[in-house]
Order: sequence, then structure tokens, then C-alpha cells
Amino acid sequence: MNKKTLFLIIFLFCFISNIQAQKNQKYSLSYNFKAGTIYYVEISATQQIKMMEMEMPQIMVFGADFEVMSVGKKGNAIVKMTYKRIKFEQDNPQAGK
Repeated sequence: MNKKTLFLIIFLFCFISNIQAQKNQKYSLSYNFKAGTIYYVEISATQQIKMMEMEMPQIMVFGADFEVMSVGKKGNAIVKMTYKRIKFEQDNPQAGK
């Protein structure tokens, strides 16, 4: 057995063992929200739409502030969402931009 084959076998064994070990573990993720904090989130998407043999590229951008109004005993937050930015751009071969 050469070194490459031995390395591959050891690597696969370690990889599979790691997957099995992680299967039964549980994780709890949480965030420590504080009232009055404002988070800005921006989501953008670009897509190509093909309709009746015409390609129409689209760009969409949404930006919003999330202000933490209050936080409950269990850490659940009530937030106020304010849109700050909305952009929709589509290139249509018949109508233009």
C-alpha cells in the first residue's frame, strides 16, 4: 500500500467519524438583543428571466432598519422595521430599461 492510498483511507476514516459524531449533537444559537439597537439589513438579488424567448435581467435591492423596541424575558424581541431602500431594475428588450 503506497502513501497516497494510506493517506486517503485515514482521511476518509476521520471525515466519516467526524460526521457521525456531529449527527447527535444539538446546538442552541441565540442573540442578546438590546432595546434601542438598530440593525440595517440589505438584501440584493440578481436574476435572469426568460419569457417568450426574451431574456430580461432583473436587479432587486431591499434595505431596511430593524429597531429593537423591547426584549422579553426569554430573549424574544419586538422590532420595528423601516424600509430605507427599494430598487427594482429590469431590462426589457421591447420597452428598454
